[in-house]
Amino acid sequence: MTPELIAAIKARISAGQDESLIRQSVLEGGYTEEVFSLAYKQATDELATGVVATNIPVAPKTLPSVINLVEESFAFVFARLSLVGLIFVPSVLAYVLTALPEFSFIPESAALVFQVLAIPFYIVYAFNTVAVLYIVATGGSATYKEALVWVKSNFWGMIFMYILLGFAIFGGFLLFLIPGLVVLTTLYFAPYSFTLDGKRGMDALLHSRELVQGKFWPVLYKIVGFGLIMFIPVFLVAFLFGMAEGFGSTELPQVELVGNILLEIFSAFYTVMGFQAMTRVYTALKTYPHETASSSFTKALYGVLMVIGLVTIPLLIFLVYKYGWDEESFTSMPLEAPIETMVLRGEMTNLSKAATEYQKVNNSFENVCATLMPLLSVTENVECNDSESAWAIAATEGDERWCADTTTEAKLIKTNLDGKTACISLPKQEPAVKIEESEVSSTTENIQE
Repeated sequence: MTPELIAAIKARISAGQDESLIRQSVLEGGYTEEVFSLAYKQATDELATGVVATNIPVAPKTLPSVINLVEESFAFVFARLSLVGLIFVPSVLAYVLTALPEFSFIPESAALVFQVLAIPFYIVYAFNTVAVLYIVATGGSATYKEALVWVKSNFWGMIFMYILLGFAIFGGFLLFLIPGLVVLTTLYFAPYSFTLDGKRGMDALLHSRELVQGKFWPVLYKIVGFGLIMFIPVFLVAFLFGMAEGFGSTELPQVELVGNILLEIFSAFYTVMGFQAMTRVYTALKTYPHETASSSFTKALYGVLMVIGLVTIPLLIFLVYKYGWDEESFTSMPLEAPIETMVLRGEMTNLSKAATEYQKVNNSFENVCATLMPLLSVTENVECNDSESAWAIAATEGDERWCADTTTEAKLIKTNLDGKTACISLPKQEPAVKIEESEVSSTTENIQE
């Protein structure tokens, strides 16, 4: 409880505001009911006596409980459902546009058109999400128009702050789970520091760290506890649609479409509720004594984490672009695979892309092998077969034989193509039939007879 809080309550009482309205405003500011009661009594006493107290009683500081966070965020979101709509409407429209090409009545050639049409909705979604954060962080008092004005002048600053935040957190997780979790928790409130206190760039991250320092475990408990409770409806939807998948319903793209739309709606609810709950935690943290400036060592530490993330992320993007991404082949490749094998696997992926471009130009895969063969660095034990509608190429590096075809970028196989235009793995060997000893004896006796 601070003199500033008491002065603010006295000003509201003098302005004729009702106690319930003052209580709501104070609680939304992150203070507890106990703090409000003490501060309100102190304010009314000072107004009645005209004497300003010098020894102000201090209420014990506590962060809001997880249950309180959930209850308050539920009440807030259902009182401001329009904020949910601002997020899920553009996000659902963007998703539907990108998912429509999966339906049979949409030509495959129109996929790019739908993806382009979805771009404006993704932009609106990003703007609206930041606007909703501003509205929630200011206690819901700002209008959407006012929020958009704030977003226009702060959007790129927010993006820059999120980039720094992402690099730092990613760099932390590269140092394994515990360092990553510590960095994630200590920097979690940087967006709220940016929005409520005008901190920019690195200052927003450092301010979050200053507030969380010394309260790491309680803060982590609030974040994880709130997230787990809010994950329950998402889990239920995923479970129900997973059951539908088990019954074979996913052959219809409509099922996946409806399931993902529901998840988008839940995500919008969770976003607004999360903004409100974490704003409460942030404002409560500000009532604790905390550092006002971070040390040079802390700044250098986060700078190092950002550099690690900055260097690693582009490297990973390059590797995925260069060698492609296929879960089956990546999981089947041993960690100790030699560099030559990794290169061959990447070349197979590039051959698949080249074959696709060849078909677009020639409307056929016929003679595509003449184009693909020179692109391989491996020249021994190479097979390539093509027809008008399909193709396949295989090559061996060391003990592994890699193959790519019309539907597969790269996979391990055990047999030669033998004229086929598809990568077919060696069938699993049937287990040998166990012959009982009595059967052997019976057979031997029959032979002897």
